[in-house]
Amino acid sequence: MLYQVDFVVRIKESFLEIYQAIIFGLSISEVKDQANDLKREIPGQLNPQQIQIYICEL
Repeated sequence: MLYQVDFVVRIKESFLEIYQAIIFGLSISEVKDQANDLKREIPGQLNPQQIQIYICEL
């Protein structure tokens, strides 16, 4: 199945940037693992807690 994954970088109370990825996975847990791997590749020196992940099945 295909999933759209949005990575929202949160700075204080506002949202700064949104990154998107389309991920193929057999289960939502597999997609979550892949999304967490991608989260580490987001540019900039960010605290991982500033990045929220939203997953939607396409």
